[in-house]
Amino acid sequence: MSVVSCNYLDKREETTALTEDEVFGNADNYEKYVEWLIQNPMIRYLQAAESPYCSWDDISDNSMSTISFTVPYLWAAAGDYLTMITAGRATMCNTDVWTRMWKHVRISNMGISHIDQYPGDEAIKNRILGQCYFHRAFAYFELCRRWGGMPYFREPLNLSDNLDYARDDMRTTYLNAAEDFKTAAEYLTPTVDDSYWQHPTSVAAMAMYARVMLYAASPQATTEGGIQRENLWEQAAEACDEAIKYAEDNGYALADGADYYYIFKGENSDVYTKEVLFGRRYQINWASAAYLQTIRPPGTLGGKYASALNQTFVDCFDMENGYPISDSRSGYNEQNPYVGRGLRFEHDVLYNGATPYSGRTMKIWNYTEGSNNLGSADVKYGADGSINDGYTGTGTYWRKFLGNVWNQQLKMVWPYIRMAELYLNYAEAATEAGWDIKTVSHNARYSPLEALNKIRNRAGIADLPEDYQNLESFKERVQNERRVELCFEDHRFYDIRRLLIGTKIDQAIYRVSITKLKKATPEYPTGFKYERIETPYRTHVYEDRNNLFPIYQDDTYKGKLFTQNPGW
Repeated sequence: MSVVSCNYLDKREETTALTEDEVFGNADNYEKYVEWLIQNPMIRYLQAAESPYCSWDDISDNSMSTISFTVPYLWAAAGDYLTMITAGRATMCNTDVWTRMWKHVRISNMGISHIDQYPGDEAIKNRILGQCYFHRAFAYFELCRRWGGMPYFREPLNLSDNLDYARDDMRTTYLNAAEDFKTAAEYLTPTVDDSYWQHPTSVAAMAMYARVMLYAASPQATTEGGIQRENLWEQAAEACDEAIKYAEDNGYALADGADYYYIFKGENSDVYTKEVLFGRRYQINWASAAYLQTIRPPGTLGGKYASALNQTFVDCFDMENGYPISDSRSGYNEQNPYVGRGLRFEHDVLYNGATPYSGRTMKIWNYTEGSNNLGSADVKYGADGSINDGYTGTGTYWRKFLGNVWNQQLKMVWPYIRMAELYLNYAEAATEAGWDIKTVSHNARYSPLEALNKIRNRAGIADLPEDYQNLESFKERVQNERRVELCFEDHRFYDIRRLLIGTKIDQAIYRVSITKLKKATPEYPTGFKYERIETPYRTHVYEDRNNLFPIYQDDTYKGKLFTQNPGW
């Protein structure tokens, strides 16, 4: 593993080399050294690399890239993870990210191991320790869910050390990270000043502890290598309940539905600091690659590329009366498909007729009645009859990180973890642990049903109907709620992995064909005809080996004990 052998103190790019005594014997230098973890995040969502493209959801069953030429996301969607690792930049999963994660481990270990040399006050000493334990755990969590279990280093390695370490299993790695998050919580404070917001708190540490326990209890970690391990759902449920209580008791809560936008965007710190337990702030300029190549589609909104939503995912948004659209009691009208779907739908889905900016209404249709011309302002066709790069082939785009002010930079919030996830994690873990769905038990604060309904109600969706409160239906609705509430926040892809359902679910991307009619009729009240096409528009490849990325090849050559992932 080339990175863990790197001596950061000897190779600091931003300054001349300092001795360890000069770094760790000086309070100011020590604090700056550890602050590197904050200033240089492992993963820079929507701004990673020079040319970011699309979202992790684009290699799940939620959406697809609108780019036809070869980019890492398309390699992944085609199941070619090995090419994605060895050839070209792959945002959020390339060798640079691998390197940064191991560097975070090393810097955290250096910060912890030299703490007795710190000459400053006790409060800052505790903050340093908490930050280092938190970021070591954070790095290992992200390494593990991408590449599998790793040797857990608690001391910085030197070039003279043996670097050939056997890999731990995923369960062990997750449990080690969970222990670190718990330790971090002992040193950190539950809240910080807004100006210090991107730093971890004890609430964030407890929330991440709960998330890691959920992963440790999930099938991927439980059955790795064909070995059936101890059931940890009970421990995961207790961890999630503990995290919820600790967060709520320290003033964190779901933001109001009317403020949903400001959880992710804008400058309303009263909203995002209330719900987001650990996150980052970004400023995305209007003409930046992130906005043009990731967030803002071409046509009406003047971008280049975006994510086209799988119609199956669009169908996951329940009606406001609480019923799935597949239920006849929902009142869903396939010829008026975008009404009554709740505020999350409006926030996350860019559909025909939506108006994301004043005076700019989306024109997404394929055909015009009485005309041989194909397409519209937001669906452009080439001479060969295929849809041009950047334009949706499915009938919708994503909207979650699109701002609401035209030609203005976006102040974006990336929520690594937020209150909504805590409730959903608890609902899943408690149900899998066998706790009663409708009853508050095990000294918990909520029943699984109450936790689920908190998320639904905030989104303007009624309580889960009685018909869906049996065990199997409830589990399905919890996963559906995760898919909708946490879309495009780096969850669906990893939920598919940890639950081992990649080869079981439909990996096809479906579309709707939209025809603009000459006039509205009772049958077609919007003036458009919507037809769900049952032939897949694209199909993502998923095999068992895709449950993990392959280890970068050069790193598997460091020693015979550090093995490659199965199937690669």
